[in-house]
Amino acid sequence: MADKLRPRLDRLQELAKQVNAATDDAGRVVQGVETYLSDQLHIGVTGSVVLESDEDPPAGHYFRRELFYGRHGERFRIYVRHFMEFEGSVETDEETLWANCPRDVKLMSFNRLPDLLDQLVNCLEATLEQVRLNSETIQALLPQPKAKGAKS
Repeated sequence: MADKLRPRLDRLQELAKQVNAATDDAGRVVQGVETYLSDQLHIGVTGSVVLESDEDPPAGHYFRRELFYGRHGERFRIYVRHFMEFEGSVETDEETLWANCPRDVKLMSFNRLPDLLDQLVNCLEATLEQVRLNSETIQALLPQPKAKGAKS
C-alpha cells in the first residue's frame, strides 16, 4: 500500500510548495498595486468585478462574490465582498481584505486584478468626462465679462 501512496504524497508535497509560492507572489503583486493606487495615485474611486455569482429566483437565493477597490476602514484597499441573500433577507454581507482571504479566493481574485484595474480606468474616464461637461455647462450659464472701457 505504501508504494501506491508515496508517489501521490510526494506529488502533493511538490504541488503544495508551488501553490504556496504562487500565492505569496500574488500577495506581493496585490499589495504593490494597492499601495500604488492608494498611496501614490490617491485616485479615490471605487471599482469592482464579479468573481462568481449564482441566483435561483424561484428559491429566493442570490449569491455574489466581488473583487473591490474602495474605502475599507480609513483607507482605500483591495478587498473581497461576499454577499448572500435568501428569500429577501440578507444572510451574509462581508468584506474581507484581500490579504485575509482564503487561498482559493486569493488565487481566483488575482486572475481578475487586471479587470479591476480596467474598471477603475473606466470610472476615472467617466468622472473626467462628467467634470468636463459640467464645467462647460456652468461656463455657458455665467455672464460674459464686460470689455474694459465698455459702458452699460
